[in-house]
Amino acid sequence: MIKKIEKILNSFILCNFCLGRLFSQLLTNTTNYERGKSIKTFLSIYYESLGKINCKKENFYGISFRKIKERIEKANCDICNNFFDNKIDKICNRIAKRIKNIEFETFLVGCSLPKEIRAKEEKIWEIIGIENVESLKSDVNREVGKRLEKAFNRKFSRENPDIIIIVNPITLRFRIEIRSIFVFGKYKKLIRGIPQTKWVCSNCNGNGCEVCDFKGKLYKTSVQEIIEKPLLKETKSNKSEFSGMGREDIDVRCLDYRPFVIEILNPIKRKVNLKKIEKEI
Repeated sequence: MIKKIEKILNSFILCNFCLGRLFSQLLTNTTNYERGKSIKTFLSIYYESLGKINCKKENFYGISFRKIKERIEKANCDICNNFFDNKIDKICNRIAKRIKNIEFETFLVGCSLPKEIRAKEEKIWEIIGIENVESLKSDVNREVGKRLEKAFNRKFSRENPDIIIIVNPITLRFRIEIRSIFVFGKYKKLIRGIPQTKWVCSNCNGNGCEVCDFKGKLYKTSVQEIIEKPLLKETKSNKSEFSGMGREDIDVRCLDYRPFVIEILNPIKRKVNLKKIEKEI
């Protein structure tokens, strides 16, 4: 095992988190950071007894050797780019600012990695074996999730979360995906001349032109727009998708109730009074 670790540390610079993650399935009540630090402490004592370091010395930045008189420079981890050391709190603070006005009860964190980072991680696994390892993605998801759970007192959930946060620990970019709200209902259309869904002008694709009198649509309103207006206002959304059970011509009436589902995209507010909205419609 020591030879395998030396081979890895001779090819890569790994922080305590990324080294410890290779043994994530060993020992309970400890962290990947503590596992990695313990391994480096053991190797440091071993190398002190030899009087030399047998792998990339940057892996031992911050360790004070007594016998080995070498200057060790700080370097970025080849896997996480020191994400866990000094960047995770910064990105969590940025995420918190972005989602603080979004209404949600549950959330999920995902991780997006560049191909070259995944390739390096897999190369290390080939050396050490995959029996006890944990992926960088899993580690990022858990550690970011723990911080956001504490900050917002919300639940981390893998089943239908209200929001999904996709993090790139290398570029420090992230995106927020908000789960749609689906509302089921039934409507009657008692007058003619109203289409079921918004009829976007095909000549300008909704941008406005002479054909549509620069309105972007061919008809003043639609069943979809009448229903969506108070829903979009209450949820602070700006777009919906409408699915009716069957289609109907503009110049016909619908005298019995036709079922529909309207999807509210990217809702900022999730809890709304549907009875109040029904009356408005």
